Order: sequence, then C-alpha cells, then structure tokens
Amino acid sequence: MTMGNSGLVAPADLVGRRVAFYDNDSDGIDVLAMLASQKVLDQGLVRVPWAERMERLASGQIDGVAIYLTNEPFVMAERGHKVNLITPRHFGIDLYGDMLFTSQVEALANPQRVEAMRRAVVRGWHYALDHKEEIVDLILQKYNTQNKSRDALLNEARALEVLIDRYTTPLGEINPQRVNFLYARLRDLKLVHGAGSQPLALVFQSQPRTATLDLTAQELQFLADIKTVRYAIDEAGWPPFEFLGSDGRARGLPLITSLLLPSGWVLRSSGSALLTGRPPLTRCRPAPLICCRQRQKPPIANDTWGLPTIMSPRRWLSCRAATLISFPALPSW
Repeated sequence: MTMGNSGLVAPADLVGRRVAFYDNDSDGIDVLAMLASQKVLDQGLVRVPWAERMERLASGQIDGVAIYLTNEPFVMAERGHKVNLITPRHFGIDLYGDMLFTSQVEALANPQRVEAMRRAVVRGWHYALDHKEEIVDLILQKYNTQNKSRDALLNEARALEVLIDRYTTPLGEINPQRVNFLYARLRDLKLVHGAGSQPLALVFQSQPRTATLDLTAQELQFLADIKTVRYAIDEAGWPPFEFLGSDGRARGLPLITSLLLPSGWVLRSSGSALLTGRPPLTRCRPAPLICCRQRQKPPIANDTWGLPTIMSPRRWLSCRAATLISFPALPSW
C-alpha cells in the first residue's frame, strides 16, 4: 500500500523505495513473490522496520507498507487518507492465505486429534462468517488489541467473506497439486530453499476425503430419481464454449458436462436460446439441472423465465452420493 498522491502504483515504482515489511517474511511471502517476479528485489529495495508503519507512511517517512487488504486500507480511509493498492494477484501471484500447521510427529501419532482440530477451526470460520456482528462485538469486548472501531472490524469481516469465497472453494480445502505448483514457483524466485523438486507430505489427510453435502433423505431420493438432465444452449453458438456441431449435437461445455455426470444420467438439449435473451426464451422451461454455483437472472427485458437461471457452473451434484464434481471456471453471462 502506498499513499494516493505518491504516484507509486506498480511494483516497478518501488525500486529504491522504503517499504515496511512484516518481521517474519513468511507473513508477507506473496508480496515478496510479487516483488521478486517483477525484478524489484534484484534492482534494490530499502526494507525498513515494521513499527508504527501507518503513521510513518502517512507522514512520508516511508513509501510503502505490506498490509492485509481487509485491514489497513479501511483504517487509512477512516483517517482521511487516500491510498494505492499494489495487489500480488494482479501480477500473477495468488498464494494460500492463513494456514493451520502441525508437526509430522503429531500428525502421524494422533491423526484423529489433528482432524478434529481441523474440523473445529473450519466450523469456527463458518460460524464467524455467518455471525459477523456477534463476533465483532466479542472482539470489541475482549480482544481488540489494535483498538479498531466497530466499523473497521465489520469491514474486515465483510472483506474476508469476499476473499475467502467459501462457496467456490470449500473452507479448509488445500489442493496438493497447487501446493506443489506454488512451492516450485517460490523456489524459482529463490524465496524458499529445500531438497527435491516437490514438497513431501505437506498436506495432512487422515483419510481420503471427498466433498460431500449433508442432504436430507428426500433430497437424495430426488437426485437418485433424475435420469435426464435437460439444458438449453445458444442456437447462435458461442464457440468454443457452447455450440451445435454439424450433426446438431451440442459441443463444448455441454459435452464436457456430460462426461462428468454420473452413470445413468442423460444430458439432453432443449434446443432453445438461453444465453442471448432473445424471444426464444419463451420456449424454455426451468430444467432439473442441479448446480452449486450462485444463481442470477440473465440481463433480459422479457421476464418469461420465471425462476432464477443458472450461471456457468463449477460444481455438479451426482445423484447417488451427492458428491461435488468440479471443473475450471467458465465465463458467466
């Protein structure tokens, strides 16, 4: 974060500048990775102490400071300051956030206790996100060591909800392949050192885990009874995402989806336009398409759809075990 009138808006602008970092590099590893990838560390950067960073930034004693997006920008706004944010994600660096660690000895000797601790932490996060005002009041009463205002704490809670995005990636989920990729990236940037090309046994799993939903008996029966999944595609075509082949069969996303559906389900096109909002929408009917993505109405003037339509999904339910099937994000409407 830099001051709004500083003109420092990109990593390259920080060459030779005074920047306050966390005392422990692991706390700001994403910022260091961004600076390393943009060659700022190679060209020179003046690292300054962490203490009283906000006051020194506002007074011009330092030029930038590593921050939490959910915290310091709002605090500076409360004090009447405009700031610039140089975000690692905008420069190709997207690491995991706060993580829970244990020792290998503990994980091997007491896997049930480690798993129980993990479940408790995840449940606590869900509770905090679902009861923001209650948790803010608790912090104000007992744990407000930074003397934040209630508005600042509520802003932090709401901003965390957006960053965590728990309905896209389940809380507490760690992908070992992504860990390997991030580890290799940090090695290439010379920010971590270790033997071997991949980290070993960094992600704890007491047993193979699948993402399942807690559904009622009626909901499970509903899924079990589905044999045909009807869907609508754009007759005009939207290649390569969605279009009709020369044989009249759906190609692109519908074909990929059909490969992910459980055995016994059939994917069938209704042949009506859905993505464009043209008059053929009147021929569409809501289909028994099960999706765990946010729903919204398409931008159309003709409100003949009646029910919320479904965005390009990232997760589908199987009919037997209600298992979540994921595939890469696709453009929404």
